[in-house]
Amino acid sequence: MVGRELSDQYPFVPAVPGDVRIEVEKLSAHGAKEISFTAHAGEVVGFAGLVGAGRTELAKAIFGANPIKSGAVKIDGKEIRLRSPQDGVKAQIGYVTEDRKQEGLVQSQELGSNMSLTGLDRFCNAFGFVNKASEAVTISEYIEAFAIKTRDANTIISNLSGGNQQKVSIAKSLVPEPKVLILDEPTRGVDVGAKREIYTLINKLKAEGLCILLISSDMPELLGISDRILVLSSGKLTGSFDRDEATQENIMRCAVAGQTNG
Repeated sequence: MVGRELSDQYPFVPAVPGDVRIEVEKLSAHGAKEISFTAHAGEVVGFAGLVGAGRTELAKAIFGANPIKSGAVKIDGKEIRLRSPQDGVKAQIGYVTEDRKQEGLVQSQELGSNMSLTGLDRFCNAFGFVNKASEAVTISEYIEAFAIKTRDANTIISNLSGGNQQKVSIAKSLVPEPKVLILDEPTRGVDVGAKREIYTLINKLKAEGLCILLISSDMPELLGISDRILVLSSGKLTGSFDRDEATQENIMRCAVAGQTNG
């Protein structure tokens, strides 16, 4: 089966699902039409689809970067208002964009300032001043935990390899300590070694109880590391498969369903 060879190379860690972490109810936004699903703590839910299926549009709506027209998003059973990415961060949602160079990282700035950008509130005291020592410790911990190859936290992001930039992008989304992490094409443009490290990281985060929504155009990747796979076509949810049911054939049938049926 396509994707199982990936599991052999990068061992799959079965989910031990906790409570429902996120509920999306009949959400409609630009590129997404009345989509509903749930995902649990400690679970990786993959999103498959062809180009233009609406996966990134859905992800951005859940994060607050794509205006929601109707529907609701709930975290731990509580409905949240999402009018901006700042609302997403406050709701403990992290988002790693598919375009790290244009949207995810400030290429002209240092690694450290990029990594802590979305989590500055975590380091501020009652007067609004940033505790630089605490910030530096957190940055150092992520550099070590993610095995980011850099001279120090002052290295300009553009001087890092693609794989190390991507690890910084993921770390940046984790600094605010989210409950839900959206990964949009997390291994695009990185080498095999970096992919292996990112897969290992995903398994580690899942084991720690993080709810992960994974968007990928790499079919073996989706099949290899997802606990469930949802399929989108023309902005609609057209299929849902548990890991044992997910095959390339089933996924592709659903991926074209919305197009052939209008």
